Amino acid sequence: MTKPDRMPPLAEADRTQAQRDAAEVFKTIRDQPVFGPFVPLHRSPDLMLRLAPVGDFMRKELCFGVRLAEIAILFTARRYDQPVEYAIHAEIAAKAGLPVHVIAALAEDRQPPDMTEDEALIWSCVAEIDRSRRLSDASYAALSNRFGEQGVVELAALMGYYQLLATVMNCARTAAPPGPALPPVR
Repeated sequence: MTKPDRMPPLAEADRTQAQRDAAEVFKTIRDQPVFGPFVPLHRSPDLMLRLAPVGDFMRKELCFGVRLAEIAILFTARRYDQPVEYAIHAEIAAKAGLPVHVIAALAEDRQPPDMTEDEALIWSCVAEIDRSRRLSDASYAALSNRFGEQGVVELAALMGYYQLLATVMNCARTAAPPGPALPPVR
């Protein structure tokens, strides 16, 4: 049985002035109403507004691109059992050209088979960071040789950002939107 969402969307009448103002600013930043991870974050309007542009950067401007970023995001969604992140990002990953078998393996907490060299590099670094909370010298060298120090920093920050969102949504029990469902852990 699904447990109820602890922090559902705030009704207009229940919002503070700061929350109303933040919702308007959010629309200008993200070109849509407060959604997904920003629903519980709306309880802290200043935090929500600081994180929204970071999310835009993470989704659109990383040096290794959206397709590879989605590997780290879907990996994190699975590791944190976060259905909202998965539902949103499985669709983004598919549109960005990440193969269906890679998306499925990430959802099942498996190393995807038949990845490109860049996909395999990102996956192995994400898995290593998740497991040990750092990169070995060999992994650091491989990632920085391919994407520069900027790539190392951006991959680590990407994981941290989506871990933050996953933790907030898991605490709030944010309801998943319609879309691809994260399968139960085996």
